[in-house]
Amino acid sequence: KNHHKIVKKASETKITPNLLHLNESLIIHEYLKNTPINRKNFLKSNILSLFKKTLENFHAIKIEKTLSLYAQIINYQSVLKNKGLFKQVIDNAENIKKYINKYKQNYLCHGDLHFENIIHHKRKIYFIDLDYVCVSAKGYDIAMLVYQEKISKKGIKEISKKLQINHYEILHYIPICYLLDYLWQEIQIEFKYIKKNNVEEKLIKNFLKNIS
Repeated sequence: KNHHKIVKKASETKITPNLLHLNESLIIHEYLKNTPINRKNFLKSNILSLFKKTLENFHAIKIEKTLSLYAQIINYQSVLKNKGLFKQVIDNAENIKKYINKYKQNYLCHGDLHFENIIHHKRKIYFIDLDYVCVSAKGYDIAMLVYQEKISKKGIKEISKKLQINHYEILHYIPICYLLDYLWQEIQIEFKYIKKNNVEEKLIKNFLKNIS
């Protein structure tokens, strides 16, 4: 129900394409012709300006009882239990929470921003696929984008300046992004969708060690 509220609100405020149908198993949005975005054209000022406007509108949405970023991580326990590396994650839960909470956790975040979830249509940017929304810091949303699209440090600085989001805040959340990526892939392995996790365990172990 909470997720449906977010989807409806995002559609009403033109953050997503117009919502045509919504039920427990299916969400259908209006089809919009997309001008593909890549690392090169995303960093152009006009695209970034359009992106900034949509992102600010998304971050401004107020929906009660939305899952926090920390809770999103811990909730993987329902499937992964305390097996293998996930036990180390649970053992470091309080340290992870403290790390996440370095910046204020009071914005609705998309949680899975990458170019395939961003539509550029007639001088407007829309977001799609709101399956990983959570409450966190603005920097987390951008960290997930630069992590998934492998944007360079120079590019991160350009984005930070244009969006007026602290450069260090963005960098702070990148380890959280590869932790989430690792856990997501572990779920895919559990359900036999993939065979191997592409995120090195060493990265996760070093992160957990550094925050302990």
